[in-house]
Amino acid sequence: MTQWGIVGVDHHQFVVGSRQADTLDGQQRGSLLEAGPGFATVHTGIAYGPVRVGVEVLESAPHTEAFPEWEVIEEADLEVTTEFVVMTLTGELADGLRVTPQLPPARYRLRAHARGRDANWDMDVSEPSEDYWLQVWPATGESSFAQPKKEDLVWSDGDESPAKESMPDPAADATLASAGPATAVLSDPHRSLAEKFAEWGGRPPAERFRLFDDRAIREAAKRFAQLDRDLLDQLIELPESQQDAIARWAAKSAYERAGLADMGWVAPALTALDKHDPLPPPFDNEARALERLSRDPETPQQMSLHADGHEYVQWIYAASSIFRALETKELAMLQPLMLAALTYGTGHYQELFDDLRRTFDL
Repeated sequence: MTQWGIVGVDHHQFVVGSRQADTLDGQQRGSLLEAGPGFATVHTGIAYGPVRVGVEVLESAPHTEAFPEWEVIEEADLEVTTEFVVMTLTGELADGLRVTPQLPPARYRLRAHARGRDANWDMDVSEPSEDYWLQVWPATGESSFAQPKKEDLVWSDGDESPAKESMPDPAADATLASAGPATAVLSDPHRSLAEKFAEWGGRPPAERFRLFDDRAIREAAKRFAQLDRDLLDQLIELPESQQDAIARWAAKSAYERAGLADMGWVAPALTALDKHDPLPPPFDNEARALERLSRDPETPQQMSLHADGHEYVQWIYAASSIFRALETKELAMLQPLMLAALTYGTGHYQELFDDLRRTFDL
């Protein structure tokens, strides 16, 4: 049985293994794992904040199929000499996650699965947006490192930065023309202005929003700006009550697009969302809801195309939107809207925005 908990990420990573291990002594490295004596460091998309982590202790190697809902899978050997834990870089144990049964000292095989690492690259988040599933079993044969699957963009080919937009390229007005040859280097003032235009999909927004202090929402806004800058300008001026209605509408739209709304045990959560009632189990706990969706054979596996040319399972993006829609922070609606846009994918997200404009007379 998989045990789930929350662990804090620091500098794009958390650690599994012994609390006494020297986590700087990495000897094998992939996109997801860096393994060394007594530990494995897990590389995340977010820079700081919480992620969901599940651990499953097995008696023998599981099936080798690459589960379609996971975007990257890697395996490494791990020497266990003391208590096996999931922890932060500073040794703080994961919240609510104690590995049972404990592993006796031996060499083990660790298979790590991850999803969601592209969604909030290099961000400081306050709510979990990435999932990690770790399977551990007694190792046999020679030590080796393997990567059965790699479909996300982050930590690719040793580069710590992904193609940061998993949706269409920035709008044309994000590019500033400059005199001289294409290889000319802009002066610092021009570089600063060009970076601001590229960052916001055009002209920088009002000072009030540029100084907004919630990094997760700011990053969602920057990504949204690359898709429809004019719509962003309208949204950030709406009253709080309308922003809340849009957040809930976006989550429901994402669930409908991904086919989740038709699942019998999911529908009551959407009804509760509409009525502003508490979400029923398992949606009263985000980790439990996502785990059930990942395990349910009836969960739709519809795909959407992203700008990187790859197709992604829609429900992975849609599922978290209902939880982001419940947030009460200023401009929090931008997070479920961005998740809904990712659910629709390249070539179709404008359908979502057109429906939004019609529904709310924007």
